[in-house]
Amino acid sequence: MLVLVLSAGCTAKGAVLLTIDANGPNGRLRIPEEVDALVVSGALPDGTSVLDEVTFDMALVGKTFPVTLGVDPGPRTGSRVRFRVAARRGQAEVTSGSADAQIDPRQVTTVSVQLVTD
Repeated sequence: MLVLVLSAGCTAKGAVLLTIDANGPNGRLRIPEEVDALVVSGALPDGTSVLDEVTFDMALVGKTFPVTLGVDPGPRTGSRVRFRVAARRGQAEVTSGSADAQIDPRQVTTVSVQLVTD
């Protein structure tokens, strides 16, 4: 299990700072006009088992991209995690992306997911 939390100041060792940026043809996607929620999941690297999935209301997360979330690894989290992020507007997925993270229990790991739409 992972614990996905809204936190710019996550500093616990083994934690991950996940930075999400989203761009369209006219620059960064606008909140909430183009994106009103982010669905973030953490899974085993092969994607076979989702460890945790959380939907964040963009009104609570931030007013502009990039957005940074703190992730605390849980007891089932191994040394590698695949993060998938889907940007949504209403019930429709606007764009999505993923990135793998190598978790080092001795430090904070940073990982970025770049979302792009036409």
